[in-house]
Amino acid sequence: MALDFPDSPVDGQLYNGFRYDSTTEAWRIGSLGTLGTTGGTEVTSGGYKYHTFTTDGTLTVTGSGLAECLIVAGGGGGGNQGASVRGGGGGGAGGLIHTALVLSAGSYSIVIGAGGAGAVSTTPPGNGVDSTGFGLTATGGGAGGSNQADGSAGGSGGGAGSSTTTQYVGGVGTAGQGMSGGASGENGSDTLQNGGGGGGAGGIGMSNGFSNFEDMRTSGTSGAEAGGGGPGYAGASAWGSATSTGELVGATYYYAGGGGGGTRNSTTGVGGYGGGGDGQTSDTAGSDGDTNTGGGGGGCKNNNGGSGGSGIVIVRYAI
Repeated sequence: MALDFPDSPVDGQLYNGFRYDSTTEAWRIGSLGTLGTTGGTEVTSGGYKYHTFTTDGTLTVTGSGLAECLIVAGGGGGGNQGASVRGGGGGGAGGLIHTALVLSAGSYSIVIGAGGAGAVSTTPPGNGVDSTGFGLTATGGGAGGSNQADGSAGGSGGGAGSSTTTQYVGGVGTAGQGMSGGASGENGSDTLQNGGGGGGAGGIGMSNGFSNFEDMRTSGTSGAEAGGGGPGYAGASAWGSATSTGELVGATYYYAGGGGGGTRNSTTGVGGYGGGGDGQTSDTAGSDGDTNTGGGGGGCKNNNGGSGGSGIVIVRYAI
């Protein structure tokens, strides 16, 4: 049922957890009481106070009030193909939670998930580590497929590793936190031994044939390309601007982009907006996901896969 906001409100007036801002003539999430907070890196911007945690820490609260939180897990590691020359899958982005919550007086433990390790030789990549806070858990991103394997499930799923004979599939994402990874190429041609891209919090990982999200969105025509990483989440762009976190693309900040797929002998997959690492070919290692974005690591051919980026937790409330 829609809220019946009061007519002719005055600046600072409270109603059901919202506060009226006469400058913008809009109701905004506001305090339910007197909310005081300390912890992390603190900054005030645009009428909000932000607390940013890039490592484990504690948010200490006095009073009670309504707040929002952004919780991003570590991204998954990118795959390779061991001693062979096929393209490995990109790592899936860390799971992302963006929600409102009521904070009561007390201390809240914040845990920041590390990125998963990229594949090394015949050692497969690892999933990202969960980030937690306020009784909520963002799930670590799924690892990219290595040595002719499907991508792993996770917050967002890892992209698939490639083969000369079989098409492998990307791992599934966690409902409400991230998307699935992309599929790989499926025949013996050098140009089709391409890994799939890891899923992002804002879109699926690209399958063989689309090296980046813009290719698929604008042309819809596939080519001989490894899959690009899925785009990250843009719904907290103002948070990135205020705290100088996330990845800035154009005028928008993104979190939790998928890693690009690697290739044997074709166009590499581009990392998704939000810190996803680029896929690689030749003897070049996959690119790492960006630190504190939850971006997935890039896949590669016969070098090391990129490691996933660590996660982040941000809390904000209106002041």
